[in-house]
Amino acid sequence: MAGNPTSQRPDLRRVLLVALLVGALVLAGAAGLFAFAARSIDKIHKDEEIHLAWTGLQRMQARTLEEVQTSSVWAEAVSAFARNDTQWMKDYFADYYSEYMHHDVTVAVGSDGQVAMAERVSAPLTDAEREALAAATRPVALALQQTHPPGLGLEVAQSWTGMMEVNGVTYVVAASTVVPEDDSVARLATDPVVISMRNISAMVDTLTRDLALEGVEYVTEPRANQVAFPIVGPEGKRLGVLAWTPSRPGAAVLKRAKPMFIVLISALIGGAVLLWVSLDRIAKALEQNQADLSEARDRAEAASEAKTRFLANISHELRTPLNGVLGMAEIMAHGELSPIQQGHLKILKASGQDLLGMIEQILLVTRLERERVDLETAPFDLDALMEDIADRTRAAVQTKPISVLVDSGVKGLWMGDGPHLKQALECLTRNAANFTSEGQIRLSSEMKGGVVHLSVSDTGPGLDPDFVPRMFDDFAQADESVTRAHDGAGLGLAICKRLIRAMGGDISVNSTLGQGATFTLRLPMLPAPVEDAPARAA
Repeated sequence: MAGNPTSQRPDLRRVLLVALLVGALVLAGAAGLFAFAARSIDKIHKDEEIHLAWTGLQRMQARTLEEVQTSSVWAEAVSAFARNDTQWMKDYFADYYSEYMHHDVTVAVGSDGQVAMAERVSAPLTDAEREALAAATRPVALALQQTHPPGLGLEVAQSWTGMMEVNGVTYVVAASTVVPEDDSVARLATDPVVISMRNISAMVDTLTRDLALEGVEYVTEPRANQVAFPIVGPEGKRLGVLAWTPSRPGAAVLKRAKPMFIVLISALIGGAVLLWVSLDRIAKALEQNQADLSEARDRAEAASEAKTRFLANISHELRTPLNGVLGMAEIMAHGELSPIQQGHLKILKASGQDLLGMIEQILLVTRLERERVDLETAPFDLDALMEDIADRTRAAVQTKPISVLVDSGVKGLWMGDGPHLKQALECLTRNAANFTSEGQIRLSSEMKGGVVHLSVSDTGPGLDPDFVPRMFDDFAQADESVTRAHDGAGLGLAICKRLIRAMGGDISVNSTLGQGATFTLRLPMLPAPVEDAPARAA
């Protein structure tokens, strides 16, 4: 006799129920694993962000100390403290740190433990702010002055870095004793101390720009949805926290995987297996991407730090002795010299000025890279500007059979940055004068489609087509041999391009080898308002 169907139905129901329960457990387990993996990824990512931010703060402190010691280990600085020359301290400590390292506050403490100079370049300090600054920095200075190891140079300089709150503002602080780098100046019995500070906002900008953290801010306490690490002062006092909203790649993966869960509901166990495989792949890809990102950030930060240290040292190590050479040459020029000696001295002074100009070009390139060059918009006479450049060029090529012509198709006053535009055009005409032996150099201007076109053309040897794609790169030279006919570091065209780009314009070149070259600047300038017409007379 066949089995009873009615007796089999409860068994089928039980089987279906067990199957559904198993499927539900599998789905729940898969969902739980997915959620656990997502939370784990978010936690790992959060911990990595905290580690990177903390490492960034340590690197900023170390970099600030290195920047401070470029001027603190210096015989001339020791002499300035010995004669209590506060103006020298302002020029070579406060102004130098502010202009080239972007520090905010600088304090100089003499051998007597008293503040000799305290400056904030952005705005003068009030008496109350100066007193608070002296009180906050004095313990650090006195602690450094207590140790006086024998010797000279960086090895004996005492230093300290950390965080400090002064007048309600938190700073990244670096302090170093002032010692001579050699025995040209006697070391003082008690070493002076120079202390320089950067506003914590610089760290906020670094975390936002370099580490791509979201909503970075310096606050007393973080909000519920933020991660943070504390900022601690010299005595272990908590000053505040650096906080930001953490990215959640795991949660993002969950959101993207919602359709996959619908498939899992219909496919049950098979879908759960597929989902787990997909999650495993996504997690591995995220881990690899995070590792690559961390490595790239470390390389970029290391390269940026090396470049900053190099430029800080080169500006100090080259300009200071070069200024001494030029100063002594100027003094010698007032003495009694034979005609031959005067000729030699003239060559010495010209070579020194060329080298100083090259150093200034390097510093201008770095300021343009950091977007630290301030552009202004004011009315200027474009026609007069071009005529002035032409006059200067004629004087430069007066020994050559070259004519300098101006075709001015754009008259009147225009709104723009006249000084920087003049600097770019002078770079192009200087290049034309250097590479043209005969013929003509022509400056022209015209209006096309609401854009001012400025051109500098010459009848020189033209450009090698292989060189044109890289001619605007830093230190690019068409002839890179040691016997090249023309001097220069290859920075002029790079500076020119950056200046024009900063003004919202563009530059291009058209050249045929053996038939000269034409450089064209395109700038979106507007005519000056009528009320600015008196500026022409000025």
